[in-house]
Amino acid sequence: MKDERISELYGVNADKEEIKNRYRKLQDKFNERFGRNGEFFSSPGRIEVCGNHTDHNNGKVVVAAINCDTLACVDKAKGGKITIESEGYPSICLNISYCDGKPCPFEVENSEKGTSIALVKGVVTAYIDKGFSVGGFDAVMDSTVFQSAGVSSSASYELLISVILNEYYNEGNIQPFDMAKASQYAENRFFCKPCGLLDQLGIAFGGLMAIDFHSDPPVVKPLPKFPDDMAIVIVNTAGDHADLTTHFAAIKTDMVRVADTYGVTTLGKLSYSKFCAGLADRYHALAGIEIMRAFHFFQENNRVEELVEGLNSHNFDRVKAAVTESGNSSWMLLQNCYVSGDRLQPIATALTYLRSIESTAAVRIHGGGFAGTILCILDRDKLGVFLIQAERVFGKKNVFSCSIRQDGACRVKY
Repeated sequence: MKDERISELYGVNADKEEIKNRYRKLQDKFNERFGRNGEFFSSPGRIEVCGNHTDHNNGKVVVAAINCDTLACVDKAKGGKITIESEGYPSICLNISYCDGKPCPFEVENSEKGTSIALVKGVVTAYIDKGFSVGGFDAVMDSTVFQSAGVSSSASYELLISVILNEYYNEGNIQPFDMAKASQYAENRFFCKPCGLLDQLGIAFGGLMAIDFHSDPPVVKPLPKFPDDMAIVIVNTAGDHADLTTHFAAIKTDMVRVADTYGVTTLGKLSYSKFCAGLADRYHALAGIEIMRAFHFFQENNRVEELVEGLNSHNFDRVKAAVTESGNSSWMLLQNCYVSGDRLQPIATALTYLRSIESTAAVRIHGGGFAGTILCILDRDKLGVFLIQAERVFGKKNVFSCSIRQDGACRVKY
């Protein structure tokens, strides 16, 4: 693999020999398991730069693909069978059954909720329902995407399946938006996680982008790269997302409840001025947290616009301010930085500590919240000092200095 391609996928500071060894080991495992060579597909993780819990109410976000990935050594297989070996996970051997010469969609199995095979079945079913072609393949996979840490390990996996089926059976003609929708369907229906489309779009398109969910399909606009003198660090607090689904779902429910009192289905279909003008009449009929989460939604949309304008005008003080204000709002209004009654409060405590590090320029909750990760932005010349202090508390494996990757889920050609 050429050094230039490694830099494109994994960043200019990536350990190139380590990356090459990773690819060689995966090729060796594939050869040992299937008796032939394969080719490589890569699907990145993603970061949410601004726009916390706005996508599911037709709001705005800024998202970026990053240089961790789910990587697979793959080859087409005869007989309509999908076989996947993933380190640390049960093997998947899935027969795509046929009716009258056509593949049949799968049924949701409650026993498979939250498993990899559910994601594979979901993507296959979504492709069939859309009239896309599907077929068998053999794959050996590994991943450097944090698990249960807010950088979308499940979406990375879904898009990997999507792009393999696209390249092998649809001549690469399925557009990123349709791959993202198929992947979201797999996560919602088969994996049973009520996610929006933000994660899948970020991974399908790649790069840094603004997404406006007000229209259908959402409007995706590429943004200028972060400047080289700004560093991005993800800190994993090691909090577990398990059993937090009801907390995630409640945020959308609360926002929709407010929207319903105005006669619309989501807050994105209501203007901020009309929301404020009508709030006095609804103040005592709504719960306080519903009102605060609605305020967060509208103000967060404005912060996304402020961040986009900052990037386009190369005013990075505006960018840093928007990121920090987003974090403050998530903490105070959205209230997804802690779970009521949890004395540990890993996110809130970590936010407090990371803000105390002098080199931190901006910090915010990252992703769904309640547990998981924090996004930090800092001047690159202060990165070393920041890493030392963050790693002392959270451990080296939980502090990830990342770069934005322009490729979304893709076949790796080099």
